Amino acid sequence: MPVKAVYCNSQFCRHRYHQEVDLSVKITVHCCPQCGTEGIMIVKPDEKIKGLPCARFKKPRIELPLLSLPVNKSFLYANATDIDLLHGRLISGGFTLVGFHGTKTGPAASILQGVQDVSTTNSRGRGFAVGSLYTGLPSSWSKQSKGIGSSIVLRVYVHDWSSLTFGLDFDWGKMDPGDKVAKTGLEMVLRPRTFDNIFTLPSKSSADQELIPEHLWDDCPAHNFRPEEMEKVTKLARHMKITLLQLETMINKGQIDAIQKAADELGITLD
Repeated sequence: MPVKAVYCNSQFCRHRYHQEVDLSVKITVHCCPQCGTEGIMIVKPDEKIKGLPCARFKKPRIELPLLSLPVNKSFLYANATDIDLLHGRLISGGFTLVGFHGTKTGPAASILQGVQDVSTTNSRGRGFAVGSLYTGLPSSWSKQSKGIGSSIVLRVYVHDWSSLTFGLDFDWGKMDPGDKVAKTGLEMVLRPRTFDNIFTLPSKSSADQELIPEHLWDDCPAHNFRPEEMEKVTKLARHMKITLLQLETMINKGQIDAIQKAADELGITLD
């Protein structure tokens, strides 16, 4: 399939990427995988095709079950029974509970109507932040949020989770190098292109942790390597037939000889 060059239309990003296109049908340009802004496809030197905004993705709709009266105003007022009914409807509709988002009740009221928030983190870029552990990062976010109201943790569901692509639809890993994963959990940032596929509900308690599919976060990297180091350390880990986390453990323990030997064999210079 032909590949066309595309560049991000955001003056703050300007990321360049490529997209496979089927020339027999009308081209829909992919949004920027870095920031979610519309992309511009370069077809000819004097011709450009602008991409559609993220809103082109149709929001999956669920038929709401019979809920208590206050929920008609906002999901913020959903009681435990309402939440259980909605959870069941979401799961049967192809949604997966992937984690939690902590905030204040003021911003939460808006988020519950549909995710629009685009924050920026140093490690993950622009998108909607989700934590893997209820009592970890999301709980901290809820206390740190500058919004009005009291602290609240939200459940975050994603439609057709298995179809999402790492690097394009989401990025994940440790939020900060010093984080202890067992205590803080891991972080995911869902790109703006996925926002229409996100559904949020108030979390009932830390017991909601058990509702996340057991192996959903298994592939999430828990190492501390920086983005500019990834190419080098990935080659080393593959050559040594170990994981990146194991490679990091070896470095921290000063087990450099085996790493240096692998680097020499690959022609890689260790900093």
